[in-house]
Amino acid sequence: MMHIAELASDKRVMFLAAIVILSLMIIFIKGINYGIEFEGGVRIPITFDNDLSPQQMEEVSNIIKTRISKFGLSQVVVRPIPPREVQVELAKGDESSIKQIERLLQQQGSFEAVINGRVAITGEDILPGSIGEGRISALSREAYKWEVDFAVSEEGANRFAAVALGQANKPVYMFLDRPRTAVVLIEPRHFPANVDVAEALSAVGDINQMENSDLRIIIVDDWNVKREIVANAVAENQNVTIIVSNNSTYYDDIVHNITQNVRVVDGADMQFEMVHNKESGEYVINKWKAIGLLSAPLLSEGLAKGTPSRLVSVSGTTLSYDDAVLNSKEIRSLLSGGRLPVNAIIGSTISIPAPLGKQFLEMSLVGAAIAFVMIILFVSVRYREPKLFLPVIIVSFAEIIILVAIIGGFGTIDFAAMAGIIAAMGVSLDAQIIITDEVFKKGEGRISKEELSERVKNAFYIITRNVIIAVVAMLPLFFSGVVEIVGFATSTILGAVLGLLISRPAYAAIVEQLEV
Repeated sequence: MMHIAELASDKRVMFLAAIVILSLMIIFIKGINYGIEFEGGVRIPITFDNDLSPQQMEEVSNIIKTRISKFGLSQVVVRPIPPREVQVELAKGDESSIKQIERLLQQQGSFEAVINGRVAITGEDILPGSIGEGRISALSREAYKWEVDFAVSEEGANRFAAVALGQANKPVYMFLDRPRTAVVLIEPRHFPANVDVAEALSAVGDINQMENSDLRIIIVDDWNVKREIVANAVAENQNVTIIVSNNSTYYDDIVHNITQNVRVVDGADMQFEMVHNKESGEYVINKWKAIGLLSAPLLSEGLAKGTPSRLVSVSGTTLSYDDAVLNSKEIRSLLSGGRLPVNAIIGSTISIPAPLGKQFLEMSLVGAAIAFVMIILFVSVRYREPKLFLPVIIVSFAEIIILVAIIGGFGTIDFAAMAGIIAAMGVSLDAQIIITDEVFKKGEGRISKEELSERVKNAFYIITRNVIIAVVAMLPLFFSGVVEIVGFATSTILGAVLGLLISRPAYAAIVEQLEV
């Protein structure tokens, strides 16, 4: 007999029910994003003049992703095809999106290095082809130094020397496409949690005062007060752009009523990062994507003597080798203004017809339905009693809903993701069979609550071990860079982890209330 009242009040069951309800809301309100295979779209081939090494191919792919994602184009996949081709794919692409991507791939971003509020170097000062590959050296077991060299014009060298004079150990703010005339609306929650508010305000003030810029940063602690300030800024300059976070809904609609020049950025990009300058004792902002600040290395003493040098070196330290390599790559991309390091030819767009995608979707849904029916038949034959097999079916179905909502609502369900969802059904069934068989062993009578609790723990030990093995097995596929299998690995890992944290505990709660 199952104690329904106790089961309904169990926190594990209530948590699963709440997640399922939230997932259904996401599906019905936000909808499901299907991949190119299902809804059709476009593919833009990009061919390079010569063969690219694996490192160059990775750099090119990262630059393309940075340039495209910066403008909020959704459902974009960059598929490297060594040795000399990259394909950019869009689901449900239209002509405006295609033309926008073509412009982004051909143009160069506006790079600026700012020291103490003054522009020291721009992208026009950097000599083409002079940006080095980057050097990594170990300072100790827990510290690594990265360096990137580049050459500048004589005019750029003189300007840099004049601006850098006496500014040793000061941050060099490196911007890509810094907004010229803008009002940035940030909230206290966008401040770093581990930095004192006064320190954060001081660092924001440094960013707020730069030449050739009408950038105003307003901290929204009381919107009723700050709204008038924003309205006045728009009245003074109709071309001013208001930059807001996409999760600041309580005043976002009002901002759109004040002006149409609103740029909505991701909430993570609105949050800025800060580091402690050991030389000055101050905290400085070293990354703030909302305003194009991508790095802020400290100026070395050798470059602060006022002596012009055509060769400039940017360096920094990290706690791991991988971070040093990543920072080096980011700086190289930043210095190049996001321009591709090799000549590229953008080919004609290839359209994937929607009718074919519809057939693929129908076939995939049929495959998923058959897999679920097989699960129902298997557990029905294995356990025979409805009170045993019905919970397995219900929890498996709930898990599918959650997985579809997350992948389809915030990502894209393509062939690989669909295969991963089907695989997740099998992982879910396996885990629930382990719990059921461990608790209800054949030939036994009633067991004590202590014994029941111990058996559930044993079952979760086995399930946790299986999840770890599954995740480890999928990691090589996840990091392979092969688009066709990354989605499968993601879906499988997500299904295994979410099942362990959400649905398995709920099923264990149901089993604990059964008397068989």
